[in-house]
Amino acid sequence: MIKRINIEQLILLMFGVSMLAPLNTSLGFIKITTWNLPGALLVFWIVLRGANRSRFKIINFDLWDYSILASVFLYYLMTLLGQDPIESLLGLNGYAYCLLLAIYFRRSYGKVFNMKTLIIYAFITVLLQSFFGILQQVTSSEIGNISIYFGDAPATMELRSVGDTDMGRIHGTLGTGNLVGSWICMFTPFIIFSADRFKRKNFILLIMITLILATITILLTISRFNIALYILVLGTAGLYTLKSVDFSRVSLKVKTVPTIFVLFLFLMSIGMAVRFRAEIALMRQAIEIRFSDTFEQAAEAAQITSGVAARMEMNKGAIQAFARSPIIGLGFKNSRSIWPTVDAKVPPNWAYQPHNVYMVVLVEGGFFLFLGYSLLTLLPFFRMWQARKNKDPMMIALFLSLSAALGIHMMYITFTSPSFTAVYTALLGTSMGYLDNYFGTKGTT
Repeated sequence: MIKRINIEQLILLMFGVSMLAPLNTSLGFIKITTWNLPGALLVFWIVLRGANRSRFKIINFDLWDYSILASVFLYYLMTLLGQDPIESLLGLNGYAYCLLLAIYFRRSYGKVFNMKTLIIYAFITVLLQSFFGILQQVTSSEIGNISIYFGDAPATMELRSVGDTDMGRIHGTLGTGNLVGSWICMFTPFIIFSADRFKRKNFILLIMITLILATITILLTISRFNIALYILVLGTAGLYTLKSVDFSRVSLKVKTVPTIFVLFLFLMSIGMAVRFRAEIALMRQAIEIRFSDTFEQAAEAAQITSGVAARMEMNKGAIQAFARSPIIGLGFKNSRSIWPTVDAKVPPNWAYQPHNVYMVVLVEGGFFLFLGYSLLTLLPFFRMWQARKNKDPMMIALFLSLSAALGIHMMYITFTSPSFTAVYTALLGTSMGYLDNYFGTKGTT
């Protein structure tokens, strides 16, 4: 038993590391993503384990699991009925695997990994993105961004300056500023509430340092919505913490070492702010430019920005496309082709899928796929509501993480790409596994 678990943990470790560099490339008709190798090993191990037991059985299959299977089935069906089915199916295979991955993570929680594992992963990955992100800005380089050396470099590599400033958008190891911002928004809640799991002396200092670095990093992404979302996550976590603290029991004793360290950190921050005041001014200017652009509504279609105005136009076009064919969708990734056929002023250089994942599945899979996808993303929130009496801070961390992901759904197409969808579905499955443990309804594979 110990040997089996260790092997599975090793595969999951490989999987987690591979998600930090979401490279993808094409080999003939096969599209390869970084995590595909450990993903294939995981499937092989599950099959081998089932063969060794002479049975393949999943218990406690519920509405959430069925919604995943239904979503996968409907996406394949609509893709087969849509245009360029062969090419679309190649991309859909990786995406479907991501959805099914959620079922595995649900049933592996508490057996192969636990909440401490997720917290450690959050700390390591957020610190890693912060380290390389800040280093990229300081050195004006792409150090740590291996996507410029391997695989297919994304088009967003051109985003090295904002407006008339010399301020570039950092890319971390993930390849784009938006991905770095999304990663920090989704994993920061586990860092904020980690002290309850690691009751170690001075652990709060590690949390403070990580949050400071994460805050600097997310500002350097110049990712408008992610910055706003991050502030909302911090604010919500802060309000919850203040509400739950019994100040009458708070010790007023001053501990020498932590106090000296905090004072040193404070003075160092002031010194760094003075030393890099010009760079900070540039960052502020770049962020102001990006946020002012967010609500700009140009008079001519050709001048529509990539802010809220353009995204609303994309949503309007998606609803029009859905209304013409509410049951039969266009197939995976084919929502990119609707813009010449709808009455929406979308900039020519924005010929992508609608920047709202729910609009994407509505157009590409029709109403029933939209229903299935909505169930698999919203049912965890319903179960959290049922478990609202749970006093474990990790419940709040999971809620904030999934809420951040839900917000990202509305603004970016991050979760339509298999190279990042796996991160989200792993968190979805982990949330359901955590809730299964709470309710005493654990399943097995």
